Amino acid sequence: MSLTSILPGAPATCRLIRILAAALSLQAAVAASEIDRLVTLGKLWFNIQYFHPSLAHRTDVDWDQALVRAIPKVRAAKTGDDYAAAVQSMLEELGDPMTRVVRPRAQESASEDDRWFRIGRRDGLLILTLVPLGSDKYSLLRQEIPSIEKEIRAENAVIFDLRSESGMESDCRFVAGALSEEAGFWKLLIDRPVRQPGVRYRTHDAYQTGMEYSEARLEQPEAAGLRRQAVFLVNRYSALPPMAAALEVSGQAVVIFAGDGNPVPPGSAKAIRLEGEWRAEYRADEIILEDGSGPPAPSLRVSEAEALKTAVEQARSPGDFEATAPRLPLLPVPRSPSYAGLGAFPAPETRLLAAFRTWGIVHYFFAYKRLLESDWEQTLRSFIPRLLDARNALEYHLALAEMVTHLQDSHARVASPVIGDHFGTASPPIQLQMIEGKPVVARIIETLPDVSVGDVVTEVDGEAAAARFDRLSRFVSSSTPQAARASIMRHFLNGPEGSTARMKLEGPAGVREAQVERSHSFLSRLAKRRDGEVVRMLTGNIGYVDLDRLEVEDVDSMFERLRNTKAIVFDMRGYPNGTAWSIAPRLTPETNVTAAVFRRRIWFEPDGFDLGELNGEMTYTFFQRLPETAKWRYSGKVVMLIDESAYSQAEHTCLFFEAAASATFVGSPTAGVNGDVAFFPVPGGARIYYTGHDVRHADGRQLQRVGIQPHVHVAPTIAGIRAGRDEVLDRALEYLAWGK
Repeated sequence: MSLTSILPGAPATCRLIRILAAALSLQAAVAASEIDRLVTLGKLWFNIQYFHPSLAHRTDVDWDQALVRAIPKVRAAKTGDDYAAAVQSMLEELGDPMTRVVRPRAQESASEDDRWFRIGRRDGLLILTLVPLGSDKYSLLRQEIPSIEKEIRAENAVIFDLRSESGMESDCRFVAGALSEEAGFWKLLIDRPVRQPGVRYRTHDAYQTGMEYSEARLEQPEAAGLRRQAVFLVNRYSALPPMAAALEVSGQAVVIFAGDGNPVPPGSAKAIRLEGEWRAEYRADEIILEDGSGPPAPSLRVSEAEALKTAVEQARSPGDFEATAPRLPLLPVPRSPSYAGLGAFPAPETRLLAAFRTWGIVHYFFAYKRLLESDWEQTLRSFIPRLLDARNALEYHLALAEMVTHLQDSHARVASPVIGDHFGTASPPIQLQMIEGKPVVARIIETLPDVSVGDVVTEVDGEAAAARFDRLSRFVSSSTPQAARASIMRHFLNGPEGSTARMKLEGPAGVREAQVERSHSFLSRLAKRRDGEVVRMLTGNIGYVDLDRLEVEDVDSMFERLRNTKAIVFDMRGYPNGTAWSIAPRLTPETNVTAAVFRRRIWFEPDGFDLGELNGEMTYTFFQRLPETAKWRYSGKVVMLIDESAYSQAEHTCLFFEAAASATFVGSPTAGVNGDVAFFPVPGGARIYYTGHDVRHADGRQLQRVGIQPHVHVAPTIAGIRAGRDEVLDRALEYLAWGK
């Protein structure tokens, strides 16, 4: 049976079924309900880590450890209330009153006569009690604004009673925000210009973190020198309008906090559903005042019983308060997580952290998530039992590696000493290529009397080739079947440094055995596919260039040597050295040529998941153009040789040559993976790599998981390689001679 029959039998969907079946016994120990809770916890933890504004600059919170401490509590939870309490224990480590677990109470139906505020007076003072009716009453709120402005104009002082009876309602924030955004009565409360606080929130351009600022509006007084005393009365459940903080800092308002707990600083929140009626809310932005400070502490703290009395006193005769507001870093730089000291086999809770971190970064930043064949959240669920029950470092690292294969991205991999030692980091001086579905010796870089080019490898270290291929394929993330074959062939003979590769080989004379020593020293030489001249002349006035070995500094001399040829065959079977930017502009008389289309994901707010909120995701698209050049241009035909060994920059080189010279591709499809490679660390001394950019043909066609498709399809044969022929190059020359 040929090895190519193995890989197509294990696409991502089938692989997921196999993993689920293997994990069936583990699922009994980790119930589905427990997995549901852990997945939700992981989503919440990741969203807060990447979108809570304070975690962009605070250094006093170890958010990783907050998760690690919460996981055992979540796993031990017997009821929904226990689960909510476990999640709350994690959120409390932030010390942010807005970030909390809540159980929203049922929204009471409001009659058409209900208003969003109630008017009262005490000792001749105007008291406006705000009633959070909900966002569905927004139009009613706007209708009432002229009425409240009229009431304020008739008074010299006003008390805004913002106290809420319950911490379960986000509608309080809606009313507070509406006061700042829609109401025109701020001009009635100031005697000099005051700038509304700005709002800043975290953004992520691919894996790069930044901060965005909203424009802060300048409020002008209605009449110079005329100010009405404003008092804002709040409790632990209130939402204070951002403008109130600016008034407090400028000495034009008093903020009184009533009761126990801490005030909720102004800002907006997001939420994740937990279980039943429970949900977790968390801060999504923070206000920043004109001087760069955050919201100040309340002017006064009083008991609930004394609240209204104190508010009246302050409205009549305000005290002299100096608001204290913390300075916020203008250019916050998030800390990169460090997992040093945890060892190769961290505790179960920390292993779950690795899974949640992997899930979150792929969910938000992986360029090709939309191309996944299997549901990424279901993949996370299926691997939670395996990570929890891993018995040693190898099982843990292999579970991560197999999880990453579901990205179906040839850039994606887990790199760690554990993985390297298991699969081997040394190779014999032999280069393999999958030909006719079999691993074939394509090149030998040292003299080996028992090995010949064209030999088929049937066994390695006592393991049948088909079984070895199947075993390795479980841990190789591949964009296409041909990419998987190329990747596995690069590591097929690997083992420990100094070990001996024991092989069975099948050649024209039959099967024989060979033993060849492995060494790290062979790897750099095996990275290149060919020997001989890098640039040479072929029959028929045709030039040949090996892009696998051509260096940038040799591009000009290459063009001079091949200046008068009628065609150039560029051999892109392998990996280039950044020469496309120097070569492609000289293959076209045109300027401003679009060579590729880049797309990347930008997030300015977290995913709303199952609460029906819109995702804060945008796609940034830009068109990459060929560099300009003042050098002479080549006008002959351009042919490129390609196969599955061409990946990433090699495929980008193909895009450049396609755009510049409408290159004719001869060979077999390339790997189908392109885009800048990003990585992130996880516990256990591992790095996980993935593709951060979506790269396409200049006309928008998909490249990832497709590859560059040849115009003239030809693949090497075992007979051809044994005879020393390069059948792909021969076919290219035939095409140039006959045009077909």
